[in-house]
Amino acid sequence: MRDHADITLFEKLGYTPSRVIRVFGMRRSGNHALINWLMRNAPDVSVFMNNCAPGKCPAETAKALEVGDLGLPIGETSVAEYCAEVPDGGVLIISYEDFMPDPHEPLGAVTKGLPDDIDCLDLVLFRGFMNWSASLLRKLQNNDAHDMYSRLRTMINAMERYTEGLELVQESPARIRPISYDRWVSRAKYRASILRALGFEQKDNSLGAVQPYGGGSSFQKDVKAAKDLAPHERWHLMVNNAEYQLLLLTASQHEELVELMDDLMPQDAALLKGYLAQARFPYHVQLAEGDET
Repeated sequence: MRDHADITLFEKLGYTPSRVIRVFGMRRSGNHALINWLMRNAPDVSVFMNNCAPGKCPAETAKALEVGDLGLPIGETSVAEYCAEVPDGGVLIISYEDFMPDPHEPLGAVTKGLPDDIDCLDLVLFRGFMNWSASLLRKLQNNDAHDMYSRLRTMINAMERYTEGLELVQESPARIRPISYDRWVSRAKYRASILRALGFEQKDNSLGAVQPYGGGSSFQKDVKAAKDLAPHERWHLMVNNAEYQLLLLTASQHEELVELMDDLMPQDAALLKGYLAQARFPYHVQLAEGDET
């Protein structure tokens, strides 16, 4: 009798896809918009398992499931029960948020039960630092559960994962394809080139609808069509926010991050360096009489 740990992901799901695409990206990097676009253009019936836990079986940790154009509730009905009705073939898309893979590890190190002989491609999404950081901070500010300290701590931890992602983008090792959200959202030709590289027929190259995962936009809550969003202007709306200014000051001291930004997003790097010059840091603090100890 085989040990339960040796059962492959496809055996648990009850169907075998022709290809697996794993998507890695920080929150607020357009993950779900891009995945929805992939699903609209993927061949045959495809499956998307959202926000899975690294190192565990996606069938047991997926936060949401889509089969074709249907979003399916996970609860009394399990992922495996839904997928058992899916015909073999198609594409299986598995997403991981705020996590970056080690390209030298076997597939099963991140996706438990995924066999190494499957056709698998890892997409690493990245977004310009200024708008990514502004969008994530605003998202946290909209959550009353976070105070200023916890928000800044979360942002600093997120910057470390963001830096790891930029390292992967710069190195572009085998099995990994970087995708720029900024180029993807603004250039139809860039989107078309990705579809060609994936071997997908171009069925719908639009930006589609704003996705419900993660609240869609942190700034434009009522927008339904993704083409009506203005994701390139997020930092404009946050630049005078005190927390965002503290974050930019902190980021400007992260030498590795700034160096990667110089290579991959020079305009953002220039904005960050320019902000530091304007900040006139350190400030001169005047001690009032009696403050001396």
